[in-house]
Amino acid sequence: MSWNYRVVKTDQGFGVFEVYYDEAGRPNGTTKRPILDFYCEIPEDLLYELGLIKAAFEKPPLDLASFGARSDE
Repeated sequence: MSWNYRVVKTDQGFGVFEVYYDEAGRPNGTTKRPILDFYCEIPEDLLYELGLIKAAFEKPPLDLASFGARSDE
């Protein structure tokens, strides 16, 4: 299973979530909550994570209703 950060449309609006994909590359789940409330052990890790989050805005938003599942994370 692969994952990345994506902008996702939900009933509450848009948020950045971890999105999980099946073997065919189709989205099949997300984290329960948006990921922008997180900590890292060192500042460089924060910068790295922010780079991955920034990349989420380079792709079109996903609509949660189109695949619906959320993980327990």
